[in-house]
Amino acid sequence: MDSRSSLRISSLTIDLPSLLLVEPLKSLCHTEHLEIEDASQMKSLPDRWLLQNSASLKSLHIRKVKSLESLQPSMRDLTSLQKLPLSGVGQLLGSLPDFPTSLLELDISECGSELKKKFRKHGSPERSMIAHILRVRIGISTLHTHILACFEACLLDVIVNLLLLLCYPFHLLPSSCPVKSMMRCP
Repeated sequence: MDSRSSLRISSLTIDLPSLLLVEPLKSLCHTEHLEIEDASQMKSLPDRWLLQNSASLKSLHIRKVKSLESLQPSMRDLTSLQKLPLSGVGQLLGSLPDFPTSLLELDISECGSELKKKFRKHGSPERSMIAHILRVRIGISTLHTHILACFEACLLDVIVNLLLLLCYPFHLLPSSCPVKSMMRCP
């Protein structure tokens, strides 16, 4: 058995995509999650590495993708890919390839206005290319996603507190309860 075929890392986070071209990372072939922290100089995805991990790669998260000019047509061959978040995309990425039917979530943030326009137009060829993807976000900045996450967390707190009020008589709630402290008058 070839020793390279037994190299397995479930999750891999690297700073630079060029590390995927150097042994032992070059020989990985069963990686499920890849995160590239700084792809600012990357003009294209590491195609060979992605294809040798195509049967196992479930998520591919790439940050600072401002120099990326295109996503390879071979993206559709990543048969296990479920999540593809790309952040800091910039203006160069003008189109998207066909994606695998396994893809459930596509998130492209901080991208150019041209890309946003193409995918907002109902009935456009670009829109039909992503119609099978369950959750698609194109053009929402990282700031907005953090605000939404914070809002969701705050909303959950409000709902829990309202349920406490509905389920328990107010005088039986402990004084440390957030609902009771919110209801005190100065």
